Amino acid sequence: MVLFITEQGSRLVKRGHVLMVYKEGEKRYMFPLQAISQLVVMGRVEISTALLGLLMRQGVDTVLMTVDGRYKGRISGETSKNIFAREKQFRRRDQPDFCLAVSRALIAAKAINTRNWLRRSFPEVHRDARSRFDKALASITRAESIHQLRGLEGSLAAFSFSLFPRLLQGEFTFRSRQKRPPKDPVNALLSLGYTFLFNTIYGLVEAAGLDPYAGFFHQGSYGHPALISDLQEPYRAQMVDRLVIGMLNKKSFTKEDFS
Repeated sequence: MVLFITEQGSRLVKRGHVLMVYKEGEKRYMFPLQAISQLVVMGRVEISTALLGLLMRQGVDTVLMTVDGRYKGRISGETSKNIFAREKQFRRRDQPDFCLAVSRALIAAKAINTRNWLRRSFPEVHRDARSRFDKALASITRAESIHQLRGLEGSLAAFSFSLFPRLLQGEFTFRSRQKRPPKDPVNALLSLGYTFLFNTIYGLVEAAGLDPYAGFFHQGSYGHPALISDLQEPYRAQMVDRLVIGMLNKKSFTKEDFS
């Protein structure tokens, strides 16, 4: 279970192997620690050092975020001792054929998952967009370089977002994907969802003993966990876009929920 703590002014402490949530001296919630795989703390929330120590010993990834969902950092236990997995990962990064094959598979999965979501939930939109997705998939499988593949992925993402106005029903509108900062409610929800997805994959990668910064598709740069960016591509539409569009169309939010 990924546990999100959003109640501002809360204090988290441990009682035995139970995580206790207090606010203004009153006990609000309690969660067994063995059920928690990741703890996400948003905004002004205090954590006792005893609880942090136990979370680290049990390998629970603790993620710190601002109240509006921007990533601040993470606290985790000892780095995996599996140096052999990381050595193999670094060797693979120096093999162009392997990097290209992995990247093709990731971006093809992204295209397929986006297409399948549209086919199930928006059949009319899928019918109009199907030929574009089919052509994109054919080009992805034939891509001869990472550089070419990055161009195809960017074009596919832009086309997918261009369909969003037809998917939304109700008071919310969408013109284009905007970030840093997102400038409308739809973009804000997308950014928040992508951040949650990023954090989840980050914890899984560290648990597997791999280096989050050594990717195969996204360009490596100082401070950028490229492997996480690689691995989240297939899940963007499946887990975030679908959820955001579905919640907005079900009127789970109003414009008054955003500022």
